[in-house]
Amino acid sequence: TRRSSDLLVCNSPRSIRFEYRFEDSKKEGKTKTQKGRSEISGVQSSSLMGKWIIEFDFLIPKETNDDQDNKEIITQLHEGSMDAISPAFSLGMWKGELYCRLRGDSIPIGQWEKKNVPVNGSPITSLGRITKGEWHHIKIFLREAYQRSLNPLTIIWIDSTKVFESRHPNSYNYTPKKAERYDYIKFGIYKSAWIGLKECSEGISKRIYYFDNYKVRY
Repeated sequence: TRRSSDLLVCNSPRSIRFEYRFEDSKKEGKTKTQKGRSEISGVQSSSLMGKWIIEFDFLIPKETNDDQDNKEIITQLHEGSMDAISPAFSLGMWKGELYCRLRGDSIPIGQWEKKNVPVNGSPITSLGRITKGEWHHIKIFLREAYQRSLNPLTIIWIDSTKVFESRHPNSYNYTPKKAERYDYIKFGIYKSAWIGLKECSEGISKRIYYFDNYKVRY
């Protein structure tokens, strides 16, 4: 997208526009991991439990209505080929506010079903309301670890102001097989709450977000 006259680019020639409609959730793939998405799988690391710096510019169009009922993820960190498992780190929108959620567990993933172990997730933390029609710069630092003794760290800045810092585990105890991938980033729109719904909330039939200058270092 390139429309500088109405701020649909930040400070680069083009931005990326993601749109996801409620009707799309009824037309997608057969499995849950194929549904609810308008996103890009991005940079993949070459090791587990590393350090990440993720930063990007983010714009919500003025005409976008806040979804008071259902969340959507805009950036997430996945580990290996575990698409069916909730991301260890996710950043999303809900009720017009940006939120963060961390998940992690020291028990090896292969033992979860045998011991019926729930994923150790942190509460959803609001990072504040996002002003529509304006670009906001978001920066994330992640030092991955699946237990506190290994010193996990997550820090988030919005427009150069630190809004979040946590030492809650932000990784899973997981060793990939040779054919599987290491950690990787996704960004865009993931609206899992719409999967299987017969109707969406009134006035909320599509989501539109813009990203610019998306950068990942690890």
